[in-house]
Amino acid sequence: MIRGLLKWTGLLLLCVGIVWLGVIGYWFVTHADPSARDLVLYLVALPLAAFVLFVAVRAAGRALRSSDDDDDTEADTTVAASTPSQEDRRCLLAGAALRLPAGDDGAAVLATLHDGTTRPGLDDNLVDDAGLPVFACRVAALDDEACSAETLDLPDPARDETAPLDWPLYQRRAIALLDQSLEELAEVTLVPLIEPIEAQSDSTASTARDADEAAQPTIHGVRVFIVPPADPAWSETTLQSLARRYRQQLQARVGDACPPITVEYLDPTQPVPAMAALDGWLGRLAHGDRQEIAVVLALHSDIDPERIGTLDRAGRLFSQANPDGRIPSEGGVALLVAPETLQPCFDTAELIIAHRAILGARDREIGSGGRENGKRLVQLVGEAIATAGRPASDTGCFLSDSGIGAARGVEIGAVFNNDAFEHLDSGADHLGLGSCCGDLDGVATVATLALARQQSLDETHVVVVLSTRDALQRAAQVLGPPIDETASDETSNNQPAASSDA
Repeated sequence: MIRGLLKWTGLLLLCVGIVWLGVIGYWFVTHADPSARDLVLYLVALPLAAFVLFVAVRAAGRALRSSDDDDDTEADTTVAASTPSQEDRRCLLAGAALRLPAGDDGAAVLATLHDGTTRPGLDDNLVDDAGLPVFACRVAALDDEACSAETLDLPDPARDETAPLDWPLYQRRAIALLDQSLEELAEVTLVPLIEPIEAQSDSTASTARDADEAAQPTIHGVRVFIVPPADPAWSETTLQSLARRYRQQLQARVGDACPPITVEYLDPTQPVPAMAALDGWLGRLAHGDRQEIAVVLALHSDIDPERIGTLDRAGRLFSQANPDGRIPSEGGVALLVAPETLQPCFDTAELIIAHRAILGARDREIGSGGRENGKRLVQLVGEAIATAGRPASDTGCFLSDSGIGAARGVEIGAVFNNDAFEHLDSGADHLGLGSCCGDLDGVATVATLALARQQSLDETHVVVVLSTRDALQRAAQVLGPPIDETASDETSNNQPAASSDA
C-alpha cells in the first residue's frame, strides 16, 4: 500500500512539474504578466486535469487489454482437451528425499501443509541489525555443531588448492541438509535400483543366451543436477568443489556398480528460474541417446547471524515494515528422475509421471499486478493440462513454490476461479510451501515437485505444480500416475462421432 501511494504521488509530482515547466517557460518567452486567476488556472487546475486525463487513459488501456486477455484465457483453459502448445515430454519421478523445516519426509510436510496451522515464527537466536528477533524457519534437528567443516568433511584449502577458503555457517547448514537427503535417496532408491540392473547386465553379457534378457534396459550413466541458492555468494569455486564432492559420494555409496557420473550446476548469477533449468535438463535426459537417470540436488540456508545481517542491510529481510522481504529458511532435497524408456526397471506402484513444464515467456510487465499475472498463470495451467492429455476434472490438488506474499495468492486464486476447476476448493486444495517454510529459492521448486509426487502417490490423482518464484516468469507442470493406455483407448472408442468434428 505504501509503495502504491509513493508511486502515485511521484506520478502526480511529475505531471505537475512537466506542466509548470511548460507554462512558466511560455510566460518567460512571451514576457507575460499572469494574473492571480491565471496562476490558479494554469498552475493548479491544469496539472490536476492533466493528471486525471493520464489516469483515465491508463485505466482505459488496461481495461481493453484485460478484455482481450479474458477472451484468450477462456479459449485456452475452459476446454482442457484443446490443442497443446508444446509436445508432451514425460519423465518418471522415481524417488525423493527431503529435509525441510516442516518435516523430514514428504508425508510429514504434506500433513503440515494440509493442517495449515504452522507458520514462520520469530527465531530464538537470530536478530536483525537493530537487535530485534526475525521471522525464520529452521530445521530444528540440525545444530551448528553438526555442521562443522570437519564433521561434513568439506574440502580444505590446505589439502585442495581449488577448495574455497571459507565455508560460512549458512553454506554448511545447507550442505548438511542435502547430505542427509542424498544419503536417504541413495539407500532407499538409487542403490536398490542400480545394483540388480548392473548384475543382470553383466550376467546377460557373459551368457548372451536369452534375447529377452539382453533387451532389458540398462542404466548407462547418472547425471547430477545441482540447484544452488540464487546468491552470488555461492561462487564458482564453491560449486565446483561441491560437484566433485557429490560425485565422489555417489561413487562411494553405489560402489563398483555405479555407472559414469556427470555433474552440472545452475549458475546462481544468471536469471534462470529453477523450473526453467529443470525443464531444459530433463528435456536432454528424455531425448538423449543414452539411457541415463538424473539426480536433482537442491540446497539452501539463510540461518546464520552474518547472513541475516547481510539481508537486513540490503533491505531484503521480512518485517512488518517490509512485508515483501524474505523469510530466512533452509532445506535440502534430492529427487530421482528417469526417462520413460527405463520404466521396466521400477515398481510401477511407486512411479509418478512428470509431464513437460509449460513456461511463460520472461516478461518485463509481469509482477505489475496480481490480476494480470493470474491470467497468465491460468493460461499456462490450461496449456500444461492439455499437453499432458489429462482432463481438468482429474486435478485433485495444486501445489505452489510461492512464498507468503499476497500477490502470489491473487495469482493462484485466479486459477481456482476458472470454470475448469470448479470442483476444487481454493483453501483446501491449494498447498503453498512458503506458508510454512518461508523462502527457499530453488529448493522450493524441487521440493514442490517431490511433494507433488508424494501427494499423487497417496491420492492417485493429478497434481498441478505452479512455480511463481521468479519475478518475471511463471510455470506450470502436471504430475500424476501413469496413464492406463487401455482405459484411454476404450474411452476414446466410446466417444460419439460428433465429438471428433467438434
